[in-house]
Amino acid sequence: MFVPSPEYEAIRLASSARFGDDEGERLHALVGRELDWDRLFYEATYHGVQPVVYSRLRPLVEPDARVAGLERAVRLLHQHVSARTAYSLFLAAEMARLAGGLARESVPFLVLKGPSLADAYGGFARRPFVDNDLLIRRADFNRLGVVLESLGFHRRARTPLRLAGYLYIHGEFSFSRTLTGQVSTVDVHTAVVPPGLPYQERFETLLGRGRMVGVGGTDVPVLSWEDLLIALSLNGFKDQWYRLRLVADVAATARMVSDWDAVFQRTDAARSRRMLTVALLLAVREGGLVLPAPILSRIEADPAAVRLAEWTRQKIQISSSAGTLPWADRVRLNMRSQDSVTGRVRYAVFSAVRRITEAYVDPEQAEVRRARSEAQSQSR
Repeated sequence: MFVPSPEYEAIRLASSARFGDDEGERLHALVGRELDWDRLFYEATYHGVQPVVYSRLRPLVEPDARVAGLERAVRLLHQHVSARTAYSLFLAAEMARLAGGLARESVPFLVLKGPSLADAYGGFARRPFVDNDLLIRRADFNRLGVVLESLGFHRRARTPLRLAGYLYIHGEFSFSRTLTGQVSTVDVHTAVVPPGLPYQERFETLLGRGRMVGVGGTDVPVLSWEDLLIALSLNGFKDQWYRLRLVADVAATARMVSDWDAVFQRTDAARSRRMLTVALLLAVREGGLVLPAPILSRIEADPAAVRLAEWTRQKIQISSSAGTLPWADRVRLNMRSQDSVTGRVRYAVFSAVRRITEAYVDPEQAEVRRARSEAQSQSR
């Protein structure tokens, strides 16, 4: 049976959605062991869970002053979290500025992840973010580009054909600007999940179900908790569940969901139930999520999803040293998560088209990905 490292287990416990007395005692016991604190800091950084790990380790410094390395690790985490929180506040001010510009030009939008997820965690200090993500209608992309450029943002020059190809493959495009040494990046999404994944809800429908969140002194529209949970669950497959934060985000969002019937109805309609099921199983078994008994029974009723979730769990636990999955394994992961043969065929065709055409529509990034993949293969 595979046993994760004690350093990974410590950050997993510290970032658990359910952190009660039992989890606190287990974390305290791990802290008392001879942990490799440099390794723990690396694991927390790689998995993107530094803020919650810091918040759970900080109270242990005083009673466990005898533990060599703990205070230094907490100090490093504090420095990192403080910088990330300050940057998130800068991005929040940028988001308010963006919202004002888009409102003036009557460009409808939804804010993805970032501020909405911070709301689920209880603030930027526990869930900082590194860019702003906007969801728009594909037909509004050019209008939004004009607004962003008027606000000082720019994008890499592309021919219309390459731009259309990039949006087809990735469903998003990035704009950025630099202000007093700080880089502000806006990822503009034209679909709630990347093309090739089964859930492609209409923008107007998502906007109608959305809610408002205060960001930088203004209210901005964000996805409903139910739609955000679905989007995070499917995007986890796009990102191969390569780090623990993806699981933690699902767990934090699932705690906010009130209409589980709506979640299952929407994923059933899009034939994406298994993807949701695997994401929730990961959130329960690796992220400490506590679900109502009827919901837990429903997701445990799919034996194929249970097996896939367990396989994925073990990949997450070693991902900081093993790296991301090779392309063929990524395809297999997504194929096994499909609800139907039609879904498998659609994803296989999309993956092949993307593989063939991305070198043309994004040659610089294709070269970076190829070099990264080769380096990871040589390191294994």
